[in-house]
Amino acid sequence: GGLTPTIQVMDRTPTADHEFADHEFARVIGPTLFRAVLCCDQSFAVKRVNKDGSVSVDVGDIATITKKPKSTLPIKHSYTSYQTLMGAMREKLIDSDLYELEVHDPAVTPQHRATLIGTLLMMDYMF
Repeated sequence: GGLTPTIQVMDRTPTADHEFADHEFARVIGPTLFRAVLCCDQSFAVKRVNKDGSVSVDVGDIATITKKPKSTLPIKHSYTSYQTLMGAMREKLIDSDLYELEVHDPAVTPQHRATLIGTLLMMDYMF
């Protein structure tokens, strides 16, 4: 909340009566000055949420989502000034974004990894 973008990542588990129970298993917490700095990487910490709803400490981050600047996209020419100009133009004119998902916790299940990829796609749409 507040000035920090926060996304709740939900998980759906089956119950004994063939229903589904939704609960939050992770929370994506972004930088405070999101979109203020366009030329640098912007990291979003994916933190595990405990059963009581509290977020784990920073040491317990299960993953990191990094929004890369468009200037890191490959350019065919090797001229430095040309790359700088093209990177600045891409940042302002092109709507494509480059995200990187790095999972730190090996205990994350394939279903949760797929949910995190879906969260990454939603972040691309939102931001």
